[in-house]
Amino acid sequence: MFSFLNEHEQIYIKPLSGKKGVGIQRIKKVGEEVLFNDGFHEKKIPINSLADELKQLEPEQFLLQQGLKLKLFEESIVDFRLILMKDYQGKWKDVGLIGRRGIAGKITSNRSGGGQVERGEKTLSEVYRLSHLEVTSIRQQFSELAFKIGEALDKSGVHFGRLGIDVALDDQLKLWLIEINHKSPNDYTAFYAGEEALFYETRLLNMLYCKRLAGF
Repeated sequence: MFSFLNEHEQIYIKPLSGKKGVGIQRIKKVGEEVLFNDGFHEKKIPINSLADELKQLEPEQFLLQQGLKLKLFEESIVDFRLILMKDYQGKWKDVGLIGRRGIAGKITSNRSGGGQVERGEKTLSEVYRLSHLEVTSIRQQFSELAFKIGEALDKSGVHFGRLGIDVALDDQLKLWLIEINHKSPNDYTAFYAGEEALFYETRLLNMLYCKRLAGF
């Protein structure tokens, strides 16, 4: 972990089976000290005291992730959830994009942690000050990445029917994959974003794909 921290200066510790941002911690190196954020509070400690802070964690239950230089909006983290689902023909479909804005100072953007959700194209336009053409171009990049992920997972031999793909843009507008949610991506995210048509489409696709699997 220390070599990973030295390489990236900011890292995240994430539970493998976590959801809604619970259990995520951030460590940022500042000289011979680190800023340690457990998701609730942040404190500065000597780097050689870090092991004591993390001794309760079971290594096989967590992963380390590189911290990104994301563009902040009013000191809030901004990222996106792309909804990828299989339709009644068993083909992956990019159903929609949701933008997420976290609470100022928080290390995650999840709505369950107080963040706000909205249509992703609106977030791209307002937060990144992009033109309609630029929004369309970046939205296409998101979609292309999602389809590559879906195709790769199909080849893995494991059966997936819906995915919540979390992506973000750094301060240079470079696209990064944060994580892929496959256990229970929240269908209600679209509803809370005010996108009722998108919400009902996700519910319908769930039923139609299950119908296909059942053979009728």
